[in-house]
Amino acid sequence: MTKINIICVILIMSVGLVKASPYTPAREHQFKTSWEPALVIMDQHLTNQLAKTTQDQRHALLASGFLLLAISLCALLLVKRSRILLKQNRIIRRQRNALESKQKEIMDSLKYAEVIQNALLKNENRKAGALPPHFIHFRPKDIVGGDFYWLTEKKGYLYLAVADCTGHGAAGALLSLLGSSFLNELMQRDELMTPAELMEALRAKFIRKLGAPARAMDGVFGMDMSLARIHMDHLTLEWSGANLSCYLVRQGSGSSGAELIELRGNRQPVGFHMSQEAFNGHSLSLRHGDRIFLSTDGIFSQFGGPRGRRFQSQQLRDLLCHSAHLNMNDQGTRILEILQEWQGTEEQVDDMCVVGLEVVQFASHLHWNQEPVRPAHSSHAPDLESAA
Repeated sequence: MTKINIICVILIMSVGLVKASPYTPAREHQFKTSWEPALVIMDQHLTNQLAKTTQDQRHALLASGFLLLAISLCALLLVKRSRILLKQNRIIRRQRNALESKQKEIMDSLKYAEVIQNALLKNENRKAGALPPHFIHFRPKDIVGGDFYWLTEKKGYLYLAVADCTGHGAAGALLSLLGSSFLNELMQRDELMTPAELMEALRAKFIRKLGAPARAMDGVFGMDMSLARIHMDHLTLEWSGANLSCYLVRQGSGSSGAELIELRGNRQPVGFHMSQEAFNGHSLSLRHGDRIFLSTDGIFSQFGGPRGRRFQSQQLRDLLCHSAHLNMNDQGTRILEILQEWQGTEEQVDDMCVVGLEVVQFASHLHWNQEPVRPAHSSHAPDLESAA
């Protein structure tokens, strides 16, 4: 029992005694004497309770004030942060709109460049319409590419080339236009140049036209090339290469299957190089039915297969031999199918260009104005074309 409860019990008992006894001055004095300590205790207790209550209320008010202040500060910070985010969102939206506009301009420019590149390749395709059985597989990595194929005829010789210019996309496409233009200019000369001489002249023209940057950047401005000169009547092949090879597939006798001959080019580009040397020339006698294949290295850069590895040069050599029993159109289709199957869902990593040509009895003069008959093809310069 608490002290205040005891005091209350004493007071009640005292009141009861007072009512039970007659009033006298002595009893009044006795009553006051017994009540006075209890009243003092009660007064002290009530004072303490009041002080404690006042202190608790003060603490509660202070806590409420601090809480309100914290909530107010948080609200201010949130409002400020919200304004900053809104401002940043407006900036990001403007930048995104600007980027989308720039991207549209770039895409429009690339599509226009694609039209120009395809127009030039269609001119080569028109010439190819007068060729013996052949196929052309051309697939740029981007909308436009740095690979290109080129052909012309001069004094009974067929000149045929594939080239891989430095870079992809627009940069590579610009170099491909330069390379094709330079080759056409060089063929206007009176002399009949061998592939090695033509590549030497092309290298000199690249270095002269592009100037100091070609020397400073060590081959950045240039191309890898596989260039053949074929005389169909005399059945001769002359070839030179820069970092690329030429494949000749010859049907074997009986059950011996197909034989593959690989001609390897110099390990240098058509352009400035630190260890520059003369391009080597290769000559071979041809037979009717021989097949000549020129390819850039885009095939060998492609990842794919079950282990995600690069397509090896040995795989291409085996593919050329194993499909040699097919006609040129079917062989080109087979090569394209194998490449697509190998790539699978992998991203294309480089431009690709493969040209195959069969040696048949052929008129020495090529009728370039003849329009070729082509199968349906994609929007790019045809992935696969053939002519009989």
